[in-house]
Amino acid sequence: KIVLGKLTEWKGTGVRVGRRTYGVAMGFMCRAGLPKGCDVVYGMMKEQGIRADVATYNMLMQVNIASFETVSFYWGVLNTTPPLKPDAQSHVIYLKSAVRASLPRSQFKSLTAQTLASIEPTAHHQLLVYTIIAPYLSPREGRELLLKLSKDGIEPDMRFLTALVRSCGGLRDREYLGFLLNEIDRRKFIKDIKYYDTVLKVYREMRYFEGMTLALKEIEASKLKPTISTYNDAIHICRMEASGDKSHPAAQLASLLFESANLIGYGQYATLFYAMASLHRETNNLPALAALKERVITHKHYTGHLKDLLEPPTDIL
Repeated sequence: KIVLGKLTEWKGTGVRVGRRTYGVAMGFMCRAGLPKGCDVVYGMMKEQGIRADVATYNMLMQVNIASFETVSFYWGVLNTTPPLKPDAQSHVIYLKSAVRASLPRSQFKSLTAQTLASIEPTAHHQLLVYTIIAPYLSPREGRELLLKLSKDGIEPDMRFLTALVRSCGGLRDREYLGFLLNEIDRRKFIKDIKYYDTVLKVYREMRYFEGMTLALKEIEASKLKPTISTYNDAIHICRMEASGDKSHPAAQLASLLFESANLIGYGQYATLFYAMASLHRETNNLPALAALKERVITHKHYTGHLKDLLEPPTDIL
């Protein structure tokens, strides 16, 4: 608001604002993740007759990266406004947006090739591109890419291998996941909590309880501080493993994890209340559900779906 207010004020008083000032304003909007703010600045530039440069279009694409339709629009403008043409960053942003849009495989591969052709042919830059597409590769494609990197003398880094791990969630292919985790272990990379959160998210999609318990032990041994995501995914994995049985060890582990989360200051987060409420309803643990409801009432989250979850289930005759 302050930035747009200043631009509007200068415009109203006849102050001439140049491309550089608009570029700074656009950069601020882009970093803040404000697509509408970027659109307003872009509109002001056009009103003033200031031609947008490649950096401007890159920011417009970056801030709209979740909408491939919008990114494609600015990509088209950039490609049809000589003498401008996409630079390496333009190609990378376009590819990032495209892979999220679940494009046909042939288009996906051609875009990857175009992006690789646009960047500096260094191992670092190639790995950046491969890391973008890694979460969307099949096990066969993942193994082939690792083989290609080995032939090209490029050593995979932790970000790239973790991105490949992310591809395993929807696959339910434990053999391939084990292969990737072994690739990470044998390189002795330092594993941070972000890595473990990625692995736990995959385990949740796979409903892989044993893998989750091993990951939690590694987190504890490494003295890493779990995040909300760590606890949330672990509790949901326990919920699925318990399969409606309140006496199941997994249900008991979920309760221990919830109390552990409370001890380190995560007791007020709605996501954990949702996870535990879902567990207690599925296991028909009414005393635990009632106790949880008392804790939630003291927080601002006692509304909507969570409120419904915390009500005792009623039998429909």
